[in-house]
Amino acid sequence: MSHTVMELVTFKVKASATPAQFAATGASVNAWVRVQPGFLSRALSQGDDGTWFDVVFWASAATAKAAAQQFMVDLAQSDFMALIDPESVKMTLAQVESQV
Repeated sequence: MSHTVMELVTFKVKASATPAQFAATGASVNAWVRVQPGFLSRALSQGDDGTWFDVVFWASAATAKAAAQQFMVDLAQSDFMALIDPESVKMTLAQVESQV
């Protein structure tokens, strides 16, 4: 039985990028993620300390993992990724136990 999975990626953007500049690059990721098998929803947010939160819900752990692998093939060289501090990236997958 498959369970909905939340993918949480936290990161900081490079000092040379403004929040507005970075947020604008997210449109390409939105277009890409919408057509991935198992995609349910995505939210990109910035915390007060400058940390970004990319939260994506997937139909299963298998679809989340497949998308993560495909993302690195398709978007590793994108403007979105170019503005992210790679040392700050943390990714977590978690089975959703409750959602409204």
